[in-house]
Amino acid sequence: MPTEERSFDVTETHRKLRVLLVEDTMDEALLVKTALLQAGDVEIVLCYDGDRAIKLLEQGEWALALVDINLPGRDGIEVIKEAVKLHPDLPVIAMTAYTGQVYHDQAFRVGAKYVLKKPYDKDELLSKVAECIDLGGTREPTGPESVIAVGARPGDIEIGCAGSLLYHVESGQDITILVIAGGSLDGSDCLSSAAQKAAEQIGATLVFGDILEPAGMNVREAATALGTLIKEVNPSVLYMPSENDSEQNRINTFRVCTTAGSDVTQLFAYEGPTSSIEFNPTMYRPVSAFLKAKMDAVSAYENCNLKNVSRDHAMAAARYWSRFDDEPLVEPLEDVRARAI
Repeated sequence: MPTEERSFDVTETHRKLRVLLVEDTMDEALLVKTALLQAGDVEIVLCYDGDRAIKLLEQGEWALALVDINLPGRDGIEVIKEAVKLHPDLPVIAMTAYTGQVYHDQAFRVGAKYVLKKPYDKDELLSKVAECIDLGGTREPTGPESVIAVGARPGDIEIGCAGSLLYHVESGQDITILVIAGGSLDGSDCLSSAAQKAAEQIGATLVFGDILEPAGMNVREAATALGTLIKEVNPSVLYMPSENDSEQNRINTFRVCTTAGSDVTQLFAYEGPTSSIEFNPTMYRPVSAFLKAKMDAVSAYENCNLKNVSRDHAMAAARYWSRFDDEPLVEPLEDVRARAI
């Protein structure tokens, strides 16, 4: 498993400028990341809390750091202070939704070169970044980014990360859903037809694996098959069931994904129908705006008698995890790369 969070491998002959982006809100992180990648030839390393940000700062050299002031763990002010201490010449741009001048003054005092207010103005963001580093010229977007979501069995993805996938759809990204075991155990086509209906609700392309039950799968062979799909789709994000699960089939699916997806930009594990109490999310995806569409996708399975795959279960989970976030309804996710640090 990788020991560093990164957005993509540096395979070119030249070394890309490394930018550390510290932002705990996925929507805003994706906005900044997309803007920077379209504007210049840089490597974006995304981190969601202050403690991990400081670990990353200790591990290598950076061309630029963009740091949200309000972070889990050690706050952004502490991160900026440590960044300047470790790398005196490192330009740091602070980012904040706080409107009080005291927060801006504090960021400047500890070493921030600029402070940007949320919501971001893209032109201002790129202007300030360009004053700090050479973006190497602008690039035309090469097309929409792609996302793959993998489930051990039908229903896993709809319960675990359908809200997140709907966000990606709204952002113009292409979604591919891979269900490792697509067949119905009783020989009927209830699950396969429900999965197709659910994928249509989300706006995703559905791909079925060719095995009936993933519990005894050959992880290496399955990883090779997923690797082929990854090469074809070239995703920037890969969603998978958490390894903290009571069912071996979902643990195996996690292993397949982390093996095949070692070079994918971002790896996120979702809470599946049988996730254990050890499931420990590091981020929370607001899904209020996508809840109806998520419920429609989950409802596709209402006659399939799947354990913990229901509208009631989806709503209860969204409300339960909202206790740990400011949003009323969320999807919990484990950042797989962050856990490797």
